Amino acid sequence: MSASFKTAPMPTQAHYHIHKSTNGQYYFHLLASTGDILLTSETYTRRTACLNSIASVKVHAPVEQNYQRLTQTDSNVYYNLLAANYQVIGTRRNIAHAKERERLIELCQAEAPDAPITSDY
Repeated sequence: MSASFKTAPMPTQAHYHIHKSTNGQYYFHLLASTGDILLTSETYTRRTACLNSIASVKVHAPVEQNYQRLTQTDSNVYYNLLAANYQVIGTRRNIAHAKERERLIELCQAEAPDAPITSDY
């Protein structure tokens, strides 16, 4: 008797995926066409607030100056995407190297503006 396993297909298109947490709050991941998570949002009490944040990412992601590059205390690096008012609208943490961070930012700049939205529910 052999077990049959299905693997999740590799995403072929970048997309925002909205999740609903166990406490009823909403958040999103921006996933690249490569399958990498490019951004994670904060949590929102209303789905419309989550959608508004995605709209802000679409506008601000292409602009190089909107990225804040930082180093974690464990020497990993990360970045924040900032809105025009300097509020963080998405974060990508736990990146091993600065070169990888730059690759992820380039993907975010290129793919975020036109990415569709999906959800679990």
